[in-house]
Amino acid sequence: MKTPKKLLITLLSAVMVFTMTLGSTGAVFAATGSGGTAGYFVSDDPVIWTCFNILGVSNGPEKATKFTLDEACHVSSIMTYHWNNGTGKEPGKIRLKKDGETIGTWKAEGYDGQGHVKNANWVAYVDLDLEPGDYQVLDSDKDTWSCNQSSDGMGFAELRGTTGDGSKESPSGYFVTDDPIVWTCYNLSGVSNGPTAATEFTLDEACHVTYIMNYHWNGGKGKKPGKIRLKKDGETIGTWKTKGYDGMGHRKNANWVASVDLDLEPGHYEVLDSDDETWSYNQGSNGMGFVQIYGYSEGASPGNPGNFDNFDFSGYDNLLINGDAEEGSINGWKAQDANWEATQDDCGVKAYRGSYFFWPTQTPEGYLFQTVDISGAKSGDVFVAGAYMRDFTADHGDESELVLQLLDSDKQVLEEAATEPVTKTDKWTQKIVSLKNTGSARYVRVILHAKRNAGTDCDSLFDDVVLVNAGSDGVVNPGKNEGKDGTGKLTTKIQGEAFDENLSSGVAKASEGEEGNLGYVTAGGYAGYADVDFSGGVDTFVMLTSKPNALAYTMEIRLDSPKGTLIGSYKSPESETTGAWSDFVKVSVPLSKSPSGVHDLYFVFKSGSSSYLMDIDYFGFK
Repeated sequence: MKTPKKLLITLLSAVMVFTMTLGSTGAVFAATGSGGTAGYFVSDDPVIWTCFNILGVSNGPEKATKFTLDEACHVSSIMTYHWNNGTGKEPGKIRLKKDGETIGTWKAEGYDGQGHVKNANWVAYVDLDLEPGDYQVLDSDKDTWSCNQSSDGMGFAELRGTTGDGSKESPSGYFVTDDPIVWTCYNLSGVSNGPTAATEFTLDEACHVTYIMNYHWNGGKGKKPGKIRLKKDGETIGTWKTKGYDGMGHRKNANWVASVDLDLEPGHYEVLDSDDETWSYNQGSNGMGFVQIYGYSEGASPGNPGNFDNFDFSGYDNLLINGDAEEGSINGWKAQDANWEATQDDCGVKAYRGSYFFWPTQTPEGYLFQTVDISGAKSGDVFVAGAYMRDFTADHGDESELVLQLLDSDKQVLEEAATEPVTKTDKWTQKIVSLKNTGSARYVRVILHAKRNAGTDCDSLFDDVVLVNAGSDGVVNPGKNEGKDGTGKLTTKIQGEAFDENLSSGVAKASEGEEGNLGYVTAGGYAGYADVDFSGGVDTFVMLTSKPNALAYTMEIRLDSPKGTLIGSYKSPESETTGAWSDFVKVSVPLSKSPSGVHDLYFVFKSGSSSYLMDIDYFGFK
């Protein structure tokens, strides 16, 4: 029997995650726009001073937030942090003092913090020239201002701007390149100084190297850039002067980057660093100094990096939004059956190119898809899709598959092409499929299909997804199913616990089921799910439900409000029981009306009983 849920308090340790964004630009706190729903904060200006760090935080600084400037500078923004146990805080004001005298007070705007917590970062936009001297940052809500031991008890603050002459060269920001990684021993674990083993690697094939990067965290202080040297079989083949770039948490000169133009043959190589005492290493690098080498394998180029069937995407526009995941989110895509995200690291796996790749997290199977309007295309045009895919290890067994569909004006599938799954490989592997427009297609849909066969995570990984119109000269590669309609339309699937609390009453989240469930359902209660897309056309409602009692209830399925359009209804008789709350059965309900477009979806529960009625693990439409 369930115990009524009176109050659930989850205490979260607020960890602000700074990562080495080697292929991104701008700040760690990246975003567009302003206001409480603006997302992450973005600025091209370098950090002048900060006491932000990656450890857990508490509220209420114990010490004044003070800093000293050794040189004149121009400040463009001041940011403070209000994690406030994951609730953020409505933005207030930020004040700056010099030698005890107030020199400015500014109203702050709210930006997201770690985990998209609204209003965790307060940003004041200023236009301020500061002379060398001692300064103090003050915040109008000290009670929610974040601090920790690593900030020395001071409130988290960060100033951005430029040096006195307006230069942004110091610090230069993160290193950015579109070139893929040839070899690396970087990882995200803590580091020490002074490698304990020679930094050596072996190339199995010839390649062209464009950059070599070494890491000098040096206790968060970085190090003035020196030189990087490369040896082959004990003989020096090059020495290069490096340029300093930001490391984790915007630490100046933590990354040393040498720009090289070097053809390497297969063989055994060693990287050396002119300052071994500050060169970073850890157990995950096997005692070797952190190195990242960028370039191209033999026969590859920036526009055609080792394509499976030699299709060169470089001369075409990518029709997909955020195909490379470099927005750091799944913006432009829709997820089904998995909590997809764009990640920078999956247990040491790095992106094929850039900083991010798509990952379906912990799921047995899932889809990420994007639909493109091709109403302007000609009959006979060939649409070509490609993606880089890989598994976690060479013996793991999770599967990645690329699917291409031609859809009619009702988004019903006309033709489908699918690649052979990529599995049991720790190498990024590109697969390509294509279909010819028959003239009746209105849309093209690209689907990333992930399937877990081992472990708890689904390590079906995707990067650099491309869709182009190659015109009538394109070569058709219909994939393993020869361009037939293999699956029809996708079936919507939504987790029961994913209801919008602002659209719901008389229900709560519970722990049973696939990822949890909708539970504690009482008569008169309703659960709302925002922005459900019915554009594919559906006529049946399906849910996995449990009811270990002898209670009758009715669940109404409505659109846009608890009293909105009724599209279906399920009546559960008293005799229908599942034995336990953790025992679920599948129920199918024909819809009385077939919805279209995007709507808020509501389940409204009615019964003569005041007890808990039922649970929903997940539901969907087909």
